[in-house]
Amino acid sequence: MAFAPAKGGGVPFEEIESGVSSFTRALPWGVVHASSYSGSMEDTRQAVLEGAVQWLLTARAHRLPLALDLGVVKAFGTFYIEHGQGYVGRPPRGYTSFVARAADRFHSTNAPFVPIERLLAETSLSDAVARHGFQMFYAESWAFAHFLIFSREMAGTQAFDRLADAFGRGLSPQEALQQGFGSGAKDINSKFLTYLRGGDFFEEQVPAGDTGLSVADVPPAAASAGLVRLALAEGHPDFALAYAEGAVSLAPEAGSYDALALVDSEARRDKEALAACQAAIRLGTRDGWTWNICARSRASLAQGAPLSPSDARVLLNLEENAVTYRHDLRSAFDSISDLIGTAGEVTGDDGKFIVFGRRLYPADGWLEVGQAEWARRTGDSGLAHRLLDDALAHPENLTASQADRARRMREVLAHAAG
Repeated sequence: MAFAPAKGGGVPFEEIESGVSSFTRALPWGVVHASSYSGSMEDTRQAVLEGAVQWLLTARAHRLPLALDLGVVKAFGTFYIEHGQGYVGRPPRGYTSFVARAADRFHSTNAPFVPIERLLAETSLSDAVARHGFQMFYAESWAFAHFLIFSREMAGTQAFDRLADAFGRGLSPQEALQQGFGSGAKDINSKFLTYLRGGDFFEEQVPAGDTGLSVADVPPAAASAGLVRLALAEGHPDFALAYAEGAVSLAPEAGSYDALALVDSEARRDKEALAACQAAIRLGTRDGWTWNICARSRASLAQGAPLSPSDARVLLNLEENAVTYRHDLRSAFDSISDLIGTAGEVTGDDGKFIVFGRRLYPADGWLEVGQAEWARRTGDSGLAHRLLDDALAHPENLTASQADRARRMREVLAHAAG
């Protein structure tokens, strides 16, 4: 590795989050869309690169914790080339002074900085931002990823890889830190704060030769379909609908209907969303969101009426297709748990989907209840009892209605056994 002091800027933190980007795979094309509100070329480039890093992270077998995911995106999203050399790890503008000031206030009563184990326990961005503040959560996430990957103390120790592997195996933040740092885990917060207060944020020099990649024009329909996601992310559903309808008009193919289904679903036009999903499925879509939207739209159109076993089985098949094409689609896993008790015949494959979901989201108690329901229906009452007992022993992982359903299921099992 070739390290050099990273460039720092004095731009106020509030001005940093000024762009959004979207990477869409519309085979055989990869479509990139970016918008920078400030109009800065640097911000536009950073928005594109952050989108690229986020897209590449989806290839991991297991999702990183939210803070590590955001931190890696920020740490590698500032890549730049200067005098024929590439550099990664440059701090985003304003981050270094912000985290250094926060670190100095770590032990004060109103400190926004949080211990690493709490940072890594966050699973919802909206909840994390509400608890810690938008600026602080993003900045501390970046700082911890930078500490693991680029600090002189941690670079080359594989601590980041060990930490990511531990989370992939479902360990808690405390257990993952123990695996990542061994006996040094107890001192990790103090080492991190020392790093931030020291102010030496290094970056790595990497080769910047010709990639050999070629650039080609994207078909207009694929570009319009990709712009749908960007328009929705920016809060412009009217633009998104125009782009989606334009894509269908230009080329009535799966990707165009995927985009239209997404727009209609966001607007809660269930009938239109279902029609668009069905068109995309007939055309061979491999977009997991489309399968998920199809299931949700069908369920919504039922208007709360009890599902027949055959209807529940149809919805279950749709949700299983959703996670087949998009492995981390949490809402689809939760729907599988909802449906497993009422669907027609259940199989071993149904159980595999739930087990896979639990590996991705070990703190989701509803998936554990779903696995218990699957075990009950396949005749393994002992496993069902153990899973329900464990789920109810961790009520913080269940909503009140989910806990009630788990208790009723346990009562049914007890009655059958007695």
